[in-house]
Amino acid sequence: MKNYLFLFTTLCSFFVGAQQTDLLADFEPTGSDITLSNWNGALVSSTVANPLPDGVNSSGYVAQLTMYGDTGSVAGVDAISGFYNAIDNNVVTMKVWTPHEVDVNVKLENSPDWGGQNTVATTTVTTLNQWVEVSLSFNTTNIHLNKFGIYFSGDNNVEGSTYYVDDLTTPALFTSPQVSFNLSEGQTDVSLGANVVMTSNQGLRALDDSALTDLSSSVYLREGSATGTDVAFTAAISNGSTGKSNNVITITPDNNLSSQTTYYAGVIDGAIEFEDDTAVSGAQVSFTTKEAVSGDISVVLFDYETPDTDTAFGSWGSAGFEQVSNPDPNVVNSSANVGKFTHPGGSWTSGIESDGTFENIDFSETPYFRMKVWADKPIEVTFKLQNNPSYWENTEVKKSISNDQINQWVELVFDFSGTTATNYNRLQLWFDGDIAGGSVAGDVYYFDDV
Repeated sequence: MKNYLFLFTTLCSFFVGAQQTDLLADFEPTGSDITLSNWNGALVSSTVANPLPDGVNSSGYVAQLTMYGDTGSVAGVDAISGFYNAIDNNVVTMKVWTPHEVDVNVKLENSPDWGGQNTVATTTVTTLNQWVEVSLSFNTTNIHLNKFGIYFSGDNNVEGSTYYVDDLTTPALFTSPQVSFNLSEGQTDVSLGANVVMTSNQGLRALDDSALTDLSSSVYLREGSATGTDVAFTAAISNGSTGKSNNVITITPDNNLSSQTTYYAGVIDGAIEFEDDTAVSGAQVSFTTKEAVSGDISVVLFDYETPDTDTAFGSWGSAGFEQVSNPDPNVVNSSANVGKFTHPGGSWTSGIESDGTFENIDFSETPYFRMKVWADKPIEVTFKLQNNPSYWENTEVKKSISNDQINQWVELVFDFSGTTATNYNRLQLWFDGDIAGGSVAGDVYYFDDV
């Protein structure tokens, strides 16, 4: 007999789960005596006797954190046995002692996907040389957060700065498996080419515990209502980036959706289960598509021919960028000016990203991006769209230049079909990022007409 998971409404979750917190660490030998680990060795943590007990904190032992080297370094607790429910209760509290005004930052993130699944809350402590209790609030719906980190920032945070923290509390852990969708419930103005992606913080499998292969009878996409007209789709299951296997289901319509129409998508109740034998139920999202756009919707972002399209690229690391004269005009690209990328050497050592931001990209009508490239060897080109400043919110597409396409301008097409993000406002480029093409420091490649 399978146990069933029911996904509670927001109101129900409020009464059941709000205000639930867990004590992460009090550093007492007989209590939660967790020692904060040094994630990169520059913020050194140790448990010490409370050097300055007072009315706010009279406990015997506390954590001492001292800055050495990189003043952006983090100390924390690695992956825990569960996931923080920062949706129902988004508060972290702690007691802090500091000799100077400082920003205290707490990071909740996923292990192993710390670069793509994280959230940060910050508060400024101005009460000096005595214990003070602070609260930090998160704004997140992420269900994959299983790692806790703390770091300090601000002008006063310099090498040798020493702080004390105690009585860390965190949001309680989810008591059951969770799912999230790439679309929010009731979302409107959704792309006509959108797909529906469901992600779980546990693995998914068939009811007989076997691997999921054919999802055609387990998930649905319907027009009008949850029991409405079936829409033809293809479904696939894959591994996410959060350390879980087979925890991402993608439902891709066979054709573009109709405009200004409401759709329902999800898992048929009881058709599949989580890896803890809990059957999935109530996993559904509804959304309404946008009005179709007509006419020419192509936009030139970069071509280095006019002030409106000559935005420079900055280096993320040591890669080089210049706006230069076209070194090899041909029928594909006869323009006067182009962008030049200089490889920094090494695998994925750095790329270049457009300075500032441009208007948020609308993928609803045209998910295709084109770029002309000139390379003297077969390489892979990575075209990444991301948010500035939330760089971990991104999607990338890779295209290869063959041996037949070298030493000439070619146009590459990058297909972002299914991308539904609405906050991408920056382009990042990598040329031979994995150096499989044999690039070394100083090699140059050219691009134009994005």
